[in-house]
Amino acid sequence: PGPITPTPPAAMPFESVKDLGGQALLTPECIQPIPLFLQTWCCHCVTAGQIHDKLEAGSFWKGCIGTCCCSICCRTITRGKVRAKAGTAGGIVDDLVLSLCCPCCSLMQEAKSLGISSTGQDVAKASKPPTMAKP
Repeated sequence: PGPITPTPPAAMPFESVKDLGGQALLTPECIQPIPLFLQTWCCHCVTAGQIHDKLEAGSFWKGCIGTCCCSICCRTITRGKVRAKAGTAGGIVDDLVLSLCCPCCSLMQEAKSLGISSTGQDVAKASKPPTMAKP
């Protein structure tokens, strides 16, 4: 028989990122962008507040404190609001299960769907260079 040709590996659900040494690292997409992931992992109430503020202007503290006091209830309700705003299919049971079992990933998903960066700015606005005011 002829030579055996290797089959290419199946596509991995990972994104390539370069470290300081220039070597490619594999990181799951759910932790991208890294600054938002670190903020969500270390202080999830800030990300929850940013999400809540994006849904209802001026309600950062309501989302932040609500998530600290009654996390599952607040996260489930807010996730439903984000889903409704994005027009994504699903229901309250899905929202409850995701908020209960995968709170960090759930918050990341919500923040990214609303265009929130770790600084709380809209991702689209954050990518534009700042303009200087004339004196």
